Amino acid sequence: MEKGISPFKSVAWVSDAVRLVWKARFDKINQAFVQTTVEALNSGHWSFRNVLLEGRWYFKMLALAKKKNLRTEGELVGNPGKSGSRFYELGLGFELGDQESGCCEGCSSNAVTERKENLWKAALRSEILHAQPAEPVPSPHTIELTDQADAGAFWHKMLCTVGYRNRCSLSCPKHRIWHNELLEHMQQQGFSREAGWLRQIHEWPLEWSAFHGIAELRTPILKLAYDTDYTPVPYTIRRKGESYPAEGAVGNRFPYRQPRFKKITDSKSYQTGLKYGN
Repeated sequence: MEKGISPFKSVAWVSDAVRLVWKARFDKINQAFVQTTVEALNSGHWSFRNVLLEGRWYFKMLALAKKKNLRTEGELVGNPGKSGSRFYELGLGFELGDQESGCCEGCSSNAVTERKENLWKAALRSEILHAQPAEPVPSPHTIELTDQADAGAFWHKMLCTVGYRNRCSLSCPKHRIWHNELLEHMQQQGFSREAGWLRQIHEWPLEWSAFHGIAELRTPILKLAYDTDYTPVPYTIRRKGESYPAEGAVGNRFPYRQPRFKKITDSKSYQTGLKYGN
């Protein structure tokens, strides 16, 4: 499937102001994720969890898990022979055999040698909107998801994520339970602010697309590009979302909020005409 594109990750923020606000928040969310997950396992609330992490967070979690005597099983996502951005799938707990994840664990294992990611197949097995697309797209390779579909699967290149890299569907009930439990434990451990930010992010609209080995994730605050499986035609997944960040960009295409134009009678030129007109 691969066509020689080396691993990479490119992040383009919609503005410097947004980057200053949200880059720091992403780091704080990831730090809270690492601490919360290890503590929930160490306290016995969880017996096992599988997580996806970028390199630096992977090694932070390994170090913290070692201090708590947690067993770990980590695997590099992608080709170990290529340099570039690295991501890992990590299972950790006192009993690694207690997977609690039959549907997605099997799906992930079967897909490891087939594809870099499984988002398109997972979306096909999810609940799909039957409404008209936000933009007319003359292609069968577009899926629109309901807001109940799991948004976390799309953010795994930016945020530490609980669950498996390849999911049985984007409406898997087990992943929803794990995510809700994570938010609950984050609040209990003093990370209420970070949990609130994570909830917000998962409520935003987004568009994921893949074409010629490059995936793009468009969101209200950033556009993320990274290497994925080669496809000769574009594949697109859209999730409308339930809310929009105050700092989010405006635009005429999905997933951006369209500009709110004033009425003609509210415009400066109209008011000036009234003031000086005869």
